[in-house]
Amino acid sequence: MLGKRSVRLLVLLPWLASPRVATACTCIAGPEGLAWPTLEQAALTSDALLIGRISKQVFLAEPTPYEGQNVGYVEVEVVDGIRGVRNGSTLRVWDAGFGSSCSVDLRPFGPGVLVALALERNGTKYREYQELMRLRVLQGDYLLRVCGDYKRRLEGDEEQRAVGALLREAVRRGRRTMR
Repeated sequence: MLGKRSVRLLVLLPWLASPRVATACTCIAGPEGLAWPTLEQAALTSDALLIGRISKQVFLAEPTPYEGQNVGYVEVEVVDGIRGVRNGSTLRVWDAGFGSSCSVDLRPFGPGVLVALALERNGTKYREYQELMRLRVLQGDYLLRVCGDYKRRLEGDEEQRAVGALLREAVRRGRRTMR
């Protein structure tokens, strides 16, 4: 007769025997109660909010990219600094989960792509992960978080103006409700 431990082990054996054992990224709601904020909701809690144009993609081989997602970071020219950054500046924006199952797929964001971004400034709370993953993220760099819509690809000037107005309104409304 099999006991509970034996049954659990039998259930896990096929999973352990699979050629690539990996677990999916799981997003858990934070104190604000959102597990997956929209870009407009993310605008309220982000250090930098902008519309920019990708100027460069940087590919990394170390650590081994997850499922071929090998763009470690992109460089972004700020076209419209809505909050926290100046127009004309260039930012280095890292995939905050590079090398893990929580990786942000930056491959579709190649040079010339116009994008709206809600970013977090790199800080000491990420140092241990970055050192473990051998990532050279600098103090002035920004992170594109993984659990939420922190990026939106834009298809031209008209959409750029519309999304910029939408994000400005979200920030204005958020300030008003926080008072």
